[in-house]
Amino acid sequence: MNPRMFYAIVGCWIVSVAACVYVVERYAGQPGPPSPLSLTWPEGTQLSLSADKPTALIFAHPKCPCTQASIREFERIKARHPNAFDTTVVFPVTAAQKSAWQDTRLVNETRNLPSARIVFDSGGIESDRFDAAVSGQVFLFAPDGRLLYSGGITAARGHEGMNGGQEAFEYQLSHPSSPGKTFPVFGCGLVRASNTSVPDSRRDM
Repeated sequence: MNPRMFYAIVGCWIVSVAACVYVVERYAGQPGPPSPLSLTWPEGTQLSLSADKPTALIFAHPKCPCTQASIREFERIKARHPNAFDTTVVFPVTAAQKSAWQDTRLVNETRNLPSARIVFDSGGIESDRFDAAVSGQVFLFAPDGRLLYSGGITAARGHEGMNGGQEAFEYQLSHPSSPGKTFPVFGCGLVRASNTSVPDSRRDM
């Protein structure tokens, strides 16, 4: 092979690999819509608010691969703060997919969360009530319904490890009278009653 052609092919390959890495990293670091922080515990919700300790809610798409990292990080938080708060994981689902989406890899992994309740939100009614738009959205509410934390607990899509979201969540556990904190959420879109389309979960889980 002509040396010039060889180096040209190698150069094109390097550029292509670099471009692919850039696209993947950019996607991983692209957060969803800003998390709501003015929210208080909404009236009419079928979810339960603890009367004697904070309540954490995690909204998750049953087939979102990014949210596996969020569930694992949340499991670590619960291990560091046993019995410090109640946990409910909410899976918004379409009526047509409700049965099929109750047995995904993410749902089954979530069943290992200690003392966590799992709720399948048919039609995305609760995700609308809480204004949750992105899988991996975490809320922490005080017993009086004040919002202590709203956001994600990973630094990027599918990335595990300590980050500002975890730190803010755990700080609010110890300082419930401080102003609420927020952090970006990284994940797939959620099913919502106000959105009739089914969000793209990227791949089957």
